[in-house]
Amino acid sequence: MFKQIRLAILSNAGGSGKTTLAVHLAFLLSKLKYSVCLLDLDPQGSLSLFTGSPEAEERKTISSVLSDANFTGSWPVIDIWQDRKIQDISLCQGNLQLEHTIRELVLHERGTYLLADLLQDYPISKDILIFDCPGTIGPLITAAITAATHILIPVQLEPKSTGGASELLRLLYDKFPKLRLNPYPKIMGFVPSQYDRDT
Repeated sequence: MFKQIRLAILSNAGGSGKTTLAVHLAFLLSKLKYSVCLLDLDPQGSLSLFTGSPEAEERKTISSVLSDANFTGSWPVIDIWQDRKIQDISLCQGNLQLEHTIRELVLHERGTYLLADLLQDYPISKDILIFDCPGTIGPLITAAITAATHILIPVQLEPKSTGGASELLRLLYDKFPKLRLNPYPKIMGFVPSQYDRDT
């Protein structure tokens, strides 16, 4: 039986290509007949822009889910790219309200595990979930790690970014046992971005 894949795209720097990678992966996976849901955990809400989706009302974003103590499982997802005859890709939008949600997660007794809890109690019925994470290490990235089955790390091909990627790996292997994850999410590897033949 196929188990849902929950893929967190992580980087500890902005501009590494996380959102670009998330969108392209969703498109490719849909062509391979997988159903996909993109979850925008970045307060910048870049997935809406990259997918050409209209700006979401505050109550129809992932921040409203994470902030709602009475959430009963109605995930605010929208279908995307149907006008291009692309099937089975949906989006749970993010927005600047996630900045406030970060503070709430810190105070929530299950904040670190809240996303994982919600997805276990109220699953999104797609084959693959892709978490587009913020570019800074913090509560939203930790929540994504605890909910993820797999991790993918985009990295710009320049010394500062590659050094940052190795720091991220160290951080992950430090966090996994502290979070008592069982099993640990599988780190699938690095995806090079912004390749320049002259560099």
